[in-house]
Amino acid sequence: MKKWIVILTVVVLTVFLGYRVNQALKQQAKPAAAPRVAMPTVEISKVRLGPLNEKVFLVGALKPVAQVDVVSKMTGRIDQLNAEIGDWVQKGTLIAKVDEDEVRQQVNRAAAALEVAKASLSQKETDLEILKKELDRTVELHENQLIPRRDLDTAQARYRGAIAQEKLAEAQIDQAQAELRELRVRLDNTRILAPISGLVGKRHLDNGALVNPSMPVVSLVDLSTMVMEINAPEKDLVEIRAGLEANIVFDAYPEQKFKGRVIRLSPILDPATRTGSVEIEVPNPKMMLKAEMFARVELDLGTRHNTLLVPREALVSHDQQRGVFKLQDDIARFQ
Repeated sequence: MKKWIVILTVVVLTVFLGYRVNQALKQQAKPAAAPRVAMPTVEISKVRLGPLNEKVFLVGALKPVAQVDVVSKMTGRIDQLNAEIGDWVQKGTLIAKVDEDEVRQQVNRAAAALEVAKASLSQKETDLEILKKELDRTVELHENQLIPRRDLDTAQARYRGAIAQEKLAEAQIDQAQAELRELRVRLDNTRILAPISGLVGKRHLDNGALVNPSMPVVSLVDLSTMVMEINAPEKDLVEIRAGLEANIVFDAYPEQKFKGRVIRLSPILDPATRTGSVEIEVPNPKMMLKAEMFARVELDLGTRHNTLLVPREALVSHDQQRGVFKLQDDIARFQ
């Protein structure tokens, strides 16, 4: 009985395994089903003609229209400094003064030397007049044959010598006057004046400091008008022109718009960035704007009429070119 049970079990297992193998072979024989492909959703829009307002958006920082370092024209020690940071100074205002005692003494000596030279000339002129009269009398006596020729020659020689002495005295006066003028210029150079009107942006030295012509005393900035130098891409640069109005917003005044205008364009592009320099002038009558403020600039290039218009989202990049897909015979072709 046990023997028949074992045989029956083996038969059942064999039949089951055969069935499973047969099902697997049938499954492998079936062709693979094609994968499902999601069809893209395409939206079509008609091209139309209409006005197009072109704008360029740029960013940059403000610079003062003028910024100069005020320096001394001579070496010396500062004994007076009248400028503090933030002070407004008018052109020609005394900024600082270098110790002038030594130069003033030289001026006084030169002035005295000039007076001596003038007195010497006066004496030479008097001597010349006397010798001229003596020469006239000698000539008359010689013509009347009352004195020999030798006396006449001597009188003429003394007169010519007096003329030479007078010319020498005149030259000495010219020399003394030139020296005096030079020393007075040096004396004036002890006074350091503001070359422009503006604000004191920085003070480099203090009272008592030793200064020379290569050392700035203070820095002055003219903030009445500001300038922005911005690099614009070449595709925008060709549309920008001098005189174009600019709308400017500063991070410090986000709710306020400032006006400016393009004053000049660089004729040369930077070969590395393919950009060109654009200078924008910004009036600053209320002195609200400061140097190095960050600004966002909007340039309105004007409106073009009857322009071919497509939706902005239709513009795509394809093979490193910008274009759109145009529907032709139910096929979208790049153009």
